[in-house]
Amino acid sequence: MTIQFDKDVLEFVNAKVAGVALAANFDLAFNGDPGAGELKITEHSTVDPLPSAGGVIAEIEFHVTGSYGATSSLTFSAMSINEGAIPATLDPGLFTVDCAGALDGTACDA
Repeated sequence: MTIQFDKDVLEFVNAKVAGVALAANFDLAFNGDPGAGELKITEHSTVDPLPSAGGVIAEIEFHVTGSYGATSSLTFSAMSINEGAIPATLDPGLFTVDCAGALDGTACDA
């Protein structure tokens, strides 16, 4: 799958297998340039197939670089699950910076 985001609001940090993909022994590889605004994720398993029921397959971590009120579309594209055997629904998202924490990483109170 490919995910596009606003590089002025979010910086890609990491991606890992989660949920139903973790339970099915999947591995994950990613190609993400922190400054590019695009992330490509591939997951696969040589052991167990992904169940046809829905669920979480990955967790993606971003560092928020935008200021309060900034937004970033999260556009998912180029998705194929089990070589197209399981239909994929690509629902875009919108991330909004709703508070500004301290530079040392502590949470904000807003």
